[in-house]
Amino acid sequence: QLFGILFFAGFIPISAWMAEGGGRRRTLMWSNIAILLFGFALAPLFTSGTAGAVTMMAIGMALVGLVYGVIGTTLSELFPTTLRYSGTSLTFNLAAIFGAIPIALGFGADGASRRPLGLVIVGGLFVSQFLTLYITPVIYLYLEWFQERVLNRTSFFRSGHVQLPAEATGGARG
Repeated sequence: QLFGILFFAGFIPISAWMAEGGGRRRTLMWSNIAILLFGFALAPLFTSGTAGAVTMMAIGMALVGLVYGVIGTTLSELFPTTLRYSGTSLTFNLAAIFGAIPIALGFGADGASRRPLGLVIVGGLFVSQFLTLYITPVIYLYLEWFQERVLNRTSFFRSGHVQLPAEATGGARG
């Protein structure tokens, strides 16, 4: 697995270089086509022993690295700035939740032993999504209120966008 992760990490900068030269969307499209083609070669690699499994991990993780290097920027472009991080967080968390639902339901051989793990994954992701979408913005609103009402009264803590009256800045006096 570590061998595959090294390929994953090594191909992220390669995907950035490819996106710079050929465009993010084109790189993402061709990376996904390569993953689709890799899916057809996956079954023979599984049955060819340890060497096939290691090759499968290396190629598969390299292809995932090609997608991963570009996807963050591409997803950011799809959402306005006010929704950008909650939008990408929502997509990643929902994908993980839907991927872990079969584990939480206990499907598969010996699924009952993996069911608690699946419930923890799905529950944790729901809680983190709730915190990201509802609690964090409320905290930011309270911090903004605190900045405007309390900290902006002190010159040391004043934010750069506050306009002071002319008397306080030593401006023209009438």
